Amino acid sequence: SDCEAIKLKLMNIVNTCNQVLSSGKLAKVLKKMLAVGNIMNKGTQRGEAYGISLDSLLQMVHIKGVDKKTTVLDYVVKSLYDRGDQGALSFVSDLYLLDDHSKMSAMESLNEVLAINNSLKAMEAELATNHNFLSSISVAHMSNNNALGNGDDNTFLTESSLSASPTTAKYPITGSATASKVLTSKFSINLENYMAVFRDVSQDLNISAEKMSEKVKELVEYFGEEPSSCDSAHIFGVLQQFKTAVALSKEAIETKKHRCNNSNINSSSTSTLGRPSSANNMDS
Repeated sequence: SDCEAIKLKLMNIVNTCNQVLSSGKLAKVLKKMLAVGNIMNKGTQRGEAYGISLDSLLQMVHIKGVDKKTTVLDYVVKSLYDRGDQGALSFVSDLYLLDDHSKMSAMESLNEVLAINNSLKAMEAELATNHNFLSSISVAHMSNNNALGNGDDNTFLTESSLSASPTTAKYPITGSATASKVLTSKFSINLENYMAVFRDVSQDLNISAEKMSEKVKELVEYFGEEPSSCDSAHIFGVLQQFKTAVALSKEAIETKKHRCNNSNINSSSTSTLGRPSSANNMDS
């Protein structure tokens, strides 16, 4: 159902937030990115930042150095390899929930929960209207009995009056009111039964929505963003782009290292083949 789909979305957003917030490897890479950024901005107002924003994170992915080739991210990735800390880069595979949930919006999910709450309010209003209608018919019934004086000929709430047409019923108006009362009563009973279940579902959704809001707020503040304007979809999207960029940079550096190793092996082999053997030296 729609409610189950909404709850699943809320849970997915919470789980994705938890995965990001609990990643020590991501934190280590971000700390390194921040340190390099502060060195680059030394002497400026941005040179003593204590945290890294989402915008600056993307900028550092694309900003290139003096060689017009190496980005800040490339430098950070290479420095992690040089220090033997390349294991931190495996956060790319650790944050696998971002692959499927990078476009999930907390704001849209909250609006969906709000729509469910509004539907419940509309049903409660409809139920109240039905109760008022039934009450008005009961009052009319009592007035009709008083006007007749003797209830023996009153067809109100009798099967014959329900089946009688307005032209044949002794009291056609009363019979019509009876039919309306029976239908409205049945509708109210069905609506009440449905609402009993729907209220529980709505309450469960609201609890899940509250947990999601708290977790998204924690994630937003983690990146120094404004909770009132920053959506989960924006954070997830930026991190997904960052993941992709890190994976590409990592692949490029590993490819370069592999080529260098092969080159060294080939150079060593060539040097060995060109050197006279000890047997040849003895013969000479």
